[in-house]
Amino acid sequence: MDIKSYSKILFKNLIQNTISNYRYKGRVKNYIRYYSKIVAKNPELRKPADGEKEWLDRWRKYDKSLSPLSYRIFSRFVGEAINIMPLELCLNIVEPILNPDAYRGFYRNKNSLNLIIPEEMTVKTIIRKIAGFFYNSCYEPIAITDANLKCMFGSYDKVLFKPAMEDSGRGIALFRKKGDVFVNDNGGDELNVNYLNNLKLDDFQIQVYIEQSAFTADFNPSSVNSFRIMTYRSIKTGEIHVPNLYFKIGGKNQVVDNSHGGGIMCGVDNNGRLLHYTYNYLGETFINCFDKNMVCETYIVPNYEGLISFAKEVAKHIVHHHLLALDIALDKNNNPVLIEINSEAFSGWGYQMSTGSIFKEYTCEVMEYCFHRMQGLKHLKKCEFS
Repeated sequence: MDIKSYSKILFKNLIQNTISNYRYKGRVKNYIRYYSKIVAKNPELRKPADGEKEWLDRWRKYDKSLSPLSYRIFSRFVGEAINIMPLELCLNIVEPILNPDAYRGFYRNKNSLNLIIPEEMTVKTIIRKIAGFFYNSCYEPIAITDANLKCMFGSYDKVLFKPAMEDSGRGIALFRKKGDVFVNDNGGDELNVNYLNNLKLDDFQIQVYIEQSAFTADFNPSSVNSFRIMTYRSIKTGEIHVPNLYFKIGGKNQVVDNSHGGGIMCGVDNNGRLLHYTYNYLGETFINCFDKNMVCETYIVPNYEGLISFAKEVAKHIVHHHLLALDIALDKNNNPVLIEINSEAFSGWGYQMSTGSIFKEYTCEVMEYCFHRMQGLKHLKKCEFS
């Protein structure tokens, strides 16, 4: 290789490293701001926590400037756990390695779901708009007229509009049947061709609004309350595990159950029992959930084993990613139904505020693998997390 070609490679690597460092630092700042919001609600977190020094000794091997706030915040929920994962490391290093960027766009698009997951496992989609063109549930091109819409929606009482590329429940709208038309709960817009064309969105879907389990509806009937289930495909064995899950409950009168839309969460233990508190994304905890006292009552998730088996079955279809956060609801017969797949912006805080560290007993193998890949090491270091 001549000097000129070698110089080009060095320059390219320099640019790539500069961009990566910029993104890394930007994401770290975002989490520091998030931590600061939690600390503002809980001033006691400004003080060092028991076990903090040992935790920092372990995790600062990977980032010397690592904030202790991850440990201070999450140890308050799960105790002195050396495996509590710093969220900034999870987002910047673990997620990109376990879930390569090259495939994320495909999986992020909600209209891709039934290309890989059988329709009987998911919420029924009536209409899709993909890259500006309309398709039916089988991805066959269709022409959209007001008469067609009435025919396609005719047997349903409620339908849900969802942008295909948005997260955290943004843009979701519920339409209820009133006479011969469907009307938006917020704003009163009628669901017709004119409405769809005026959206100026090239990618969205309209789905059947599922009738959820009496168990989940009892916590808040205005939203379909789902379970955020983490699956991890082992990088050593390929086996799919479910280290964590929590129950998502929508805010009062809200259609979505997302935390940033006013929703709250509740951890679920290994026996399917809800924990005795709920929490929001700022780490505020509550013993009452609407009219329910989480301390005085015991709530067991119906068909818990079926829910776990279903999550593993879904993950088998996602061959490019090792780490998934699945939103799964229970229908009126307590059968699992896949709402959507999340393969980025993993929101690990939700697990570490309830049932334990993100990867639990798999933390060691994940960290070995990710930092081996990141640093190009020839030999794995002996793991000290177990």
